[in-house]
Amino acid sequence: EYYYYYYYYYYYYYYYYLMINKKLYGAWDYEDLKIILLDNQFSATITELIDEEQWLWLENELLNSTAKIHIIGTGNR
Repeated sequence: EYYYYYYYYYYYYYYYYLMINKKLYGAWDYEDLKIILLDNQFSATITELIDEEQWLWLENELLNSTAKIHIIGTGNR
């Protein structure tokens, strides 16, 4: 039951944080693993995967990361 409340809180915290900041992409670190999720639904045009702001953010995340493993995910139009 504890885990249920933890994930419930975790999900809604990030959901509202992302909606307030109008940013539907993010990165999370866990030990030697970095998970990066990109938004290609609202930010990009039909011919681009992600917009310029996300490209710069992604480049910065990868250059400054100390993780050994990077997982990058994106949605599908």
